[in-house]
Amino acid sequence: MGLVISYRLSFISPTTDTIHQKVIALRDMAINLGFIQVGEITTLEGDECTIDMEDDGNDPHIELKIHASEMIGYEDRKFLFRHPSVIIGFRCQPGEGCTMADFGFRIFADQENPQEWTWFNYCKTQYASNPEYGGLENFINCHLKIVHLLDAAQEMGIVCDVSDCGEYWESRDLNKLARVVSDGNLLTAVVMGAFKDVASEQNAEFTAPILDYPNFEYLEGEGQAKLPKYK
Repeated sequence: MGLVISYRLSFISPTTDTIHQKVIALRDMAINLGFIQVGEITTLEGDECTIDMEDDGNDPHIELKIHASEMIGYEDRKFLFRHPSVIIGFRCQPGEGCTMADFGFRIFADQENPQEWTWFNYCKTQYASNPEYGGLENFINCHLKIVHLLDAAQEMGIVCDVSDCGEYWESRDLNKLARVVSDGNLLTAVVMGAFKDVASEQNAEFTAPILDYPNFEYLEGEGQAKLPKYK
């Protein structure tokens, strides 16, 4: 649960070199935008793209592989994936409180268009609004970094299909973005607070990022007062 901005990238190219140059440009832009973490570019081919379901946590590229692959089923208590034939991408984090985001491209050997490179991922930015990380100002800064990186991708000729829970991608309205995350924090505090109470009654431990907010109890109270609006 939490406000996210998700994106699907697409680019037509007959050569891997062109794609690699696009990913280099995206990584350079992430650095220029001040992302607090920007990983190195990873290139995987053939069997290197396959997710080892028996891996014990030693695969340094497991997150990139999972996000580049497509889940196609579940069998014998294991997820089944369709794996790409090539992955070129990097991991990054816009700021404190955000999840990591992946940018890059992948291609499948059996796809209909053999020259279409695609990517799908998201970044959960809501919890960058934790007052300990800088509150609303930090959230807006982090959310806008993702938006600016996607804007740059479009300028590079990359097709970007974006879904923004903060409604900023379409509106470019900072006031609306601020309202959406503020309301989201209130609702999340109410829901997660209820789960916490149930867990406590059963002597079970329950954790959620919103519970770490120093003003959680205030948010929960305000959310409960506004709860009829959410129904």
